[in-house]
Amino acid sequence: MHQSTYKIRDLATWIGARFDQIEALYLFGSRRYRTGSSRSDIDVLVELEPDSHIRPADLRAFSSEVCPALDLFLAEGGKAVSCENESSVRAPTFGELVRKLEAVRFWKRSGGVIESADIDWTVTVPMDVEFVPTAMLTGTPIPGRWPRSFRSFARQIDSLGLPTQPYIGSAASDVAAFLVDEFRRAMEARLNLGPKGRGLSIDLQNEYDFQNLFYLTVKPWLPGLGREDVTIRYDGQEKKADFNLFSNQLIWELKHVKDANTKGAVVKTLAGLSNFYTAHPNVRVAIFAILVNKDVELDNSKWEEDFSFREIQPQIWTRIFRNS
Repeated sequence: MHQSTYKIRDLATWIGARFDQIEALYLFGSRRYRTGSSRSDIDVLVELEPDSHIRPADLRAFSSEVCPALDLFLAEGGKAVSCENESSVRAPTFGELVRKLEAVRFWKRSGGVIESADIDWTVTVPMDVEFVPTAMLTGTPIPGRWPRSFRSFARQIDSLGLPTQPYIGSAASDVAAFLVDEFRRAMEARLNLGPKGRGLSIDLQNEYDFQNLFYLTVKPWLPGLGREDVTIRYDGQEKKADFNLFSNQLIWELKHVKDANTKGAVVKTLAGLSNFYTAHPNVRVAIFAILVNKDVELDNSKWEEDFSFREIQPQIWTRIFRNS
């Protein structure tokens, strides 16, 4: 088996030189614990300078170019997201996140490499293995491998910033369509919960219930789902998106039409939101999901057609969900 050896000191120096927004680097996971095999990826937590930003795609490109085994987790506050597959781990603060991961700082901007860090400074990795980005499950990194037959296609999807675990589409619009269908199935499934159950029922009484159902539907298998953590600025106004995915390529806004009065208010909201998201460079598809009470007179097809715009960038989709 052909292998390559990497020096952590060199990797730290190179990434620090390329990205001057980085404040510090921390090693965690199996390489930090010295429990992984040579097939284990190298999990690194990236701390940014205050008020700095790096595109995950740029860090992903660095890993692909310099060390394919390198899995960089970009931290913002107490949340760290893998630049490879958008799995994430959270804590109330960055300090608590470091403690939760038991991460070891091995480089900082002010002093460079920290020689006293208790890590293996040299790592060996096989060259005939496609490294799978670490998946974070309840804060624990779980490594794995992609099947060979899927590697080339997976690299293509990964370069677009879309998920391969699970694979749900090769373009943002494909993924958006899949999620719309999946959410419709969740809306139907909630009506068929076992009648003998006493502790769980799903009664959608307002838009926050609607949002919670979406969160429960998507979050378990797309852990990178963000909730109200993206602020869009347009014409002097600010708006926090209800949900975002894949570095803001997909935005979800969920609203509720419960009567004739709220129907008019939602119409105005839809027009305003379209302006907000067409001004954001990363957004590919903005999905407006509207929960409509069953007794409200509303033409589902007309609303979906009148308030959907596929010919612009980003695309705007409006989808009606009846509250049966």
